[in-house]
Amino acid sequence: FQQDQVLGSFGVEQFLPTGGNYSLGYQASRLKNNNIFATLNPSTQGNLTFSFVQPLLQNRGIDATRQQILISRNNFSISELQFRNTVVSTVRDVKNAYWDLVVAQSALAVQQQTLDLSRQTLGDNRKRVEVGTMAPIDIVQAEAEVAANEENVILAEQAVAQAQDRLRALILDPRTADFWGTTFETSDPPSLATGAVDVEAAVQKALESRLDLQQARRQLENNDIRERFFRNQVLPNVTANVDYGLAGLG
Repeated sequence: FQQDQVLGSFGVEQFLPTGGNYSLGYQASRLKNNNIFATLNPSTQGNLTFSFVQPLLQNRGIDATRQQILISRNNFSISELQFRNTVVSTVRDVKNAYWDLVVAQSALAVQQQTLDLSRQTLGDNRKRVEVGTMAPIDIVQAEAEVAANEENVILAEQAVAQAQDRLRALILDPRTADFWGTTFETSDPPSLATGAVDVEAAVQKALESRLDLQQARRQLENNDIRERFFRNQVLPNVTANVDYGLAGLG
């Protein structure tokens, strides 16, 4: 006895935005053998099936799958906002570090000028002592002032070095070989011009541009989605079902 059989099938199934789903399938087979008593030889068989299910109350407006999709979309937006917030914070920190360096360099220049003036005063006082127009005790006070100004210059130089370190850490890669040897020369002077400010427009722009507020709104939307889902789950489970099928034998 010898028998040959060929089987084939295909199908498609999809969830719908309404919460329902449908499926369509077809199966076919062909059978051939050497049995002389077989009624149909070869025999073929085909089956077509279609099914449609639509929730009417529970899972109609929202279900677990759509809940996850909506929350995932909001979480994706939150991730983008967090990235933008990181970029904005980094740019702000770089700007602040730059202007801190400008301030530190300006303070150092002032301290150096003060030191030069105190040294000049000390030299003038020594000449006055030599000619007898000033008491020697006044030189001690001038020397103390020079020493104090030298200390201020050292502190100002330290402040400049620290400002360079902060700006360097924000801009450069610490793994580079010349990281600690790189210094920055400021080029843009501070702008001291003032202008009229529209307070209401500035506040409105600030509220619209606040990335943390936008993230909070997305979190509130996620909470609303979860609340809507759980409210829907307490409804009765009522569904409409449509099934259709064809079968053929030849």
